[in-house]
Amino acid sequence: MWKRSNFTAMLSPILLLRVGVGLTLLYIGVVAVADPETWALYVPLWVPGPAVSCITVCGVLDLVLAALIIAGRALPLASFLAAFHFAALILGYGVDDATFQSFGLMFASLALFVLSLPEE
Repeated sequence: MWKRSNFTAMLSPILLLRVGVGLTLLYIGVVAVADPETWALYVPLWVPGPAVSCITVCGVLDLVLAALIIAGRALPLASFLAAFHFAALILGYGVDDATFQSFGLMFASLALFVLSLPEE
């Protein structure tokens, strides 16, 4: 029979969230920095400045957040910023088949934020 204690002894929920959110941000960051021209089409017209620059800056931010989250450093801040970033994607671009997954990533990042807060 499956028991939570069997799994949490090997894998904590916070570790699973760190790996899942962190690797997702790592992938997004690498793709954005490697080929910003392809992704520039998704930048809303109201965003100031060149779209390619926006994608590159967001890609670098994704890479920094990925490194912090995977390493478990500044976890409350990094996971909160990741949740904010995913929320900004949803609000800025809108919801479609490609961005709908950002809801799950936003809430996973929020869960990571809550779990990483120090206990009183």
